[in-house]
Amino acid sequence: MLDRFLKRSLMIGLLLVICIVLFLGGVTVYAHFFDKGDNPGGLPDFPSVKKAEYQFYLVSTRSFIFTDDYEIVSHNSPKKYLLHGYWENTGGKYKHRDGDLPLDEKYFGKIIISRRVE
Repeated sequence: MLDRFLKRSLMIGLLLVICIVLFLGGVTVYAHFFDKGDNPGGLPDFPSVKKAEYQFYLVSTRSFIFTDDYEIVSHNSPKKYLLHGYWENTGGKYKHRDGDLPLDEKYFGKIIISRRVE
């Protein structure tokens, strides 16, 4: 009697584990392949190259800041830049800010500047 009870408990437990694994696998497949939403890659849409010709990559924060106009304030190490109007990632979308943004490698670490092309 006890042997029969243990076998049934083990079978029910195993069946329960298999059902949970199948359910989680189904949710994962749905989330990755069918529910794309507005942003399938999970990355925000970058501003157009016409609006933001230069990108500044802040290595320490792994983030991009885009601008169309900037100046190098100091060529010495650490370098300092001043962005005149910039695009920043806020809440998963890039939004334009009209003000000036000073960037200093002393505070932000290495900054990589590159010109964007279409």
